[in-house]
Amino acid sequence: MAKPTRYSQETIDEYVKKKLWKSETLSVIFDRNAKEHPQEVAVEDSKSRVTWLEAKQWIDRVVFGFIEAGIKRDEVLVIQLPNSVELYLLRVAAEKAGILCLPVLRTMRHREMEYILKRTNATGIVMPRKIGDFDYFDMIESLRPRLPSLEYVFIVGDETPQGAISLKEISQKVLENKYPYSLIEESRFKVTEVSLINLTTGTTGFPKFVEYPICARLAGAVSLVEGFRLTSKDVIGALGPAAGGPNNPVYYAAPLVPCKVAMLEKFSPEEAFKMIEKTKITIPCVVPAQLALMVQHPALKNYDLSSVRAWFSCGAPLAYSLGVEAEEK
Repeated sequence: MAKPTRYSQETIDEYVKKKLWKSETLSVIFDRNAKEHPQEVAVEDSKSRVTWLEAKQWIDRVVFGFIEAGIKRDEVLVIQLPNSVELYLLRVAAEKAGILCLPVLRTMRHREMEYILKRTNATGIVMPRKIGDFDYFDMIESLRPRLPSLEYVFIVGDETPQGAISLKEISQKVLENKYPYSLIEESRFKVTEVSLINLTTGTTGFPKFVEYPICARLAGAVSLVEGFRLTSKDVIGALGPAAGGPNNPVYYAAPLVPCKVAMLEKFSPEEAFKMIEKTKITIPCVVPAQLALMVQHPALKNYDLSSVRAWFSCGAPLAYSLGVEAEEK
C-alpha cells in the first residue's frame, strides 16, 4: 500500500524531474526545524505548547514506541482526535515510523468507525478516553469482536483504561538510548510513498479513502506559502475540522516556513475569538459555516482580531457576500 495507486511510475518520475514534487518528507522538514529553530514554538493548544526541538523528541520517542509495540511498516493507524498538539505531531510520527496515517473526525461514531477500521484492516487507533459524555474507548471495545486486525488502542490523556496503551507514557519513555536512530531511517516513508490516507464524503453515506504521498501535499503547501506570503512571524490557526481539508495550511505549509500553529480543540465563535486574540493568529483556517457564525456573532467586537491578515476557507463554496462581510469586519 506504500506504493501510490493514483499515480503511475511515469507520472511520478515526471513530477520529480520537473521538481514539482520535492525530495524532502514532512518528518525531514520537522528534523531540520528542530536543528535550526530549536526554541521556537512549533504548536500549541489550550493545554500545552511545544518547541520544534521538543516536537522532534516527542515524535522520535513515539516512533520508537510504535516500533517496540510491534506495529509494522505500511500498517494503518487511525487517529481520532480533536485539534491538539498530539494530533499535529502524530501525523509526522506515523510518517517517520512508516505507518499509514488515517485521521478521522472526532464526531464519527460506531457505524462509521467500524466501516473505516474494517475497510482498512487498521492495526491501531489513537483516541481520547472521553470527550464530554462520550466514551471513545467503550465504543472501540464494543466494536473489537468484529475487528480482527485491530491490535492496539492508544489513549491520549491521563486516564488510560485496562486494555489500552498510554500515549503519554510512550512519549515520556526514553527509548532513544535503547534503539539506534538508523531504525527510524529504515522505517521512514520515502517522499513518493503513500504515507497518508484522507477521507472524503460520498453518495453512499460512508466515507471514501484517498491515498496521498507526502510530496503531493507539500507541493500544494508551496502554493499556500507563496499565495499567503507566509513567513516565520505568521501564526496559522487550526479552527476547522481536525481531519484535513481546512487545516491543510496547518499541517503542510506551517512547517515549511516554519511558523507557529495554534490548535483549537472544540470550535465555538467565542472560543475562536479568544484563541485568535491570545495567540495572535494571522491566518485562521475554517469552513464557510464557521466563518458565517463568527462574522454574525454579537460578541465579535468584544475581541481584538487585528492580528488576522487573511482567512483560509475550504470544504464548501464560500459565498461572495460572506467573504466581503468577513473582510469588512
